[in-house]
Amino acid sequence: MNILIRAIKRCKKEKDQIEKEMLADIDLFHRLEKAEHYADCLSDKLEKAEADNRTLLERLERAEAMLWAVLDGLGVCNPAELMANGTPKQANKIARVIALAASKYEKAEAEL
Repeated sequence: MNILIRAIKRCKKEKDQIEKEMLADIDLFHRLEKAEHYADCLSDKLEKAEADNRTLLERLERAEAMLWAVLDGLGVCNPAELMANGTPKQANKIARVIALAASKYEKAEAEL
């Protein structure tokens, strides 16, 4: 009879151990699902950031093209030379255009 009681206790301990391991496996599975969800979210955010980055680069390229168009419209091939040799009014106008373009460029670059 004593042997039977010990065998039952041993079986109960093994059953309890198996249940603990199963609960740990279930917990691990749930953590894995959460990790996969977070990875998907991060992947989506990365794709959005890359798209935003491309948009900002396109805006920078357009701003640079507009700056050169404005300078070309002012008859400026070399802004530094004209600022040095041109009239003060021309130099101020070019300086303002360059400063505006530089600030927009820095703002867009900071958003990257």
